[in-house]
Amino acid sequence: MVRDSVSLKTIVKAASEAERYGFGDLSDRLREAAEYYGGLLRADGEAEDKLPDYEEMVIACEEVQEKKLRENYAPTSYLLSLADFKASLAGGRPLLVREGRSVRLEATSDPQEVIRKTYGGWSRAVTLSATVSAELLGAMLGEGVTLLRAGWPYGDNLRAWLVKGLTTKFERRDERMVADIRWVLGLAAGRGERALVFLPSFDILYEAVRGVDVLHEDRGLSQESVDRDS
Repeated sequence: MVRDSVSLKTIVKAASEAERYGFGDLSDRLREAAEYYGGLLRADGEAEDKLPDYEEMVIACEEVQEKKLRENYAPTSYLLSLADFKASLAGGRPLLVREGRSVRLEATSDPQEVIRKTYGGWSRAVTLSATVSAELLGAMLGEGVTLLRAGWPYGDNLRAWLVKGLTTKFERRDERMVADIRWVLGLAAGRGERALVFLPSFDILYEAVRGVDVLHEDRGLSQESVDRDS
């Protein structure tokens, strides 16, 4: 599991940014870090953390952002991206990943810690997964997990439909998209079955269910209300 990642190109651009705005020493150390990571012969694996301190990069990027604003530039900062990545490392070592000519660093996380945080505080949870076994999940959580198998070869109680050409990209949101979503909603109803549909936003949801008699979640409902009404 990955908390954050940063490319080698970002480190190089951060070094150039630091040099341009008067942080020469910081720029030199960032270039040394980029040279170190780019020169590693291993395809992937843990590497030493050669990035400067988090506080130093934050102080530098704050000044860089102020100067960019005065120059009428967008206050984006490669140094800020690196500082965020450094925070995600949390004192650990980055994982070097090389894909062709592309090199990036990843801040990994403890899967058990993430799983426990995800499921913590819930009395019941339903998880759909084709990769994580119930035994592994139970071991990570330290409690029993009920496994419900669905579909072939265990029965015909769950089916999945692959719909080509349906997208909810912002630039493609139009009446055609709404009509396609309504068609998907009608698949189960036409067969006398039930379906669970997840949509990326309430705006799309409200457009899709307008004039359609379906049970849906409303914006702002508490988890208790969702559990009670579902």
